[in-house]
Amino acid sequence: KLGVILGNSLDAESAVVSNFIFNLMGSSEIYSENAVSSHFKDLREDYLFKSSLKGLDSSDVCLLIGCDTLHEAPSLDLRLRQQVTRKDTVVGYVGPSLDLRYEALHLGLGVPALESLLRGSHPFSCVLKKSKNVSIIIGASASLTPSHIVLLKHVFRTKYGCAKAQLNFLSLSSGSVAMSEIGLRSFNTTCLKKYDLLFLVGVNDMTRYLSYSKNIIYVGSHYSIPGLQHSKYIIPSPLFFEKQGKYWNTEGRLRSTSMLRMPSLESRSEWSFFYKLYAYKKG
Repeated sequence: KLGVILGNSLDAESAVVSNFIFNLMGSSEIYSENAVSSHFKDLREDYLFKSSLKGLDSSDVCLLIGCDTLHEAPSLDLRLRQQVTRKDTVVGYVGPSLDLRYEALHLGLGVPALESLLRGSHPFSCVLKKSKNVSIIIGASASLTPSHIVLLKHVFRTKYGCAKAQLNFLSLSSGSVAMSEIGLRSFNTTCLKKYDLLFLVGVNDMTRYLSYSKNIIYVGSHYSIPGLQHSKYIIPSPLFFEKQGKYWNTEGRLRSTSMLRMPSLESRSEWSFFYKLYAYKKG
């Protein structure tokens, strides 16, 4: 039984080729470390920052759920700061207390505060009822289930009368949107699966996966990750600035990176390795 887990920093080409090659080899056990994949994603609006950063300019109220824009998205944080200082946009956030460098209302720590907003019993509900255009930004650390997402859409567009309310998902890693575009599932670390051979591609912590297989092959460029000494083989790949690649940003726009220097020694891109592996197996 063959398993593959793709890290969140993997480029789009490697993710697509890995999925395709391992399907050809008879394995459907291909997963990502992507937290966004925990939401159902039948539509692109279920994992993208749909309104775009520029679209925030028309919002009079912004609700942040489980995200720290100062450290996770500086460009977004700067735009929100401009909105608050120049256009009197009201910002409220649900999660741990933060120093956002601009005026923002702390609405609560987690799901209970969000449920209070959905019921209309929270003091911030009065602000939402008076608003004309609400932007909701959901971070990767938000512990929301698919049912919460459905409720958010329904309540804000009916109870609060925010017909233009936008749900925006903030992706923190370079490869997370690509994983969602391909349709890869998130790996559930609570499952009891066992693999004869497990490929870990660009993951940042191997200790989470040591119990799933005794034969682990690590493919990546980070050689100081926890648990690396337990891998059966290590296949080196180029560093981020040693290869050309394509990535989808959080708005769903395709972006390209350029090679700044030639790869070190015999390392090669992840997609190239899997292509050679398939060609060798095919004979």
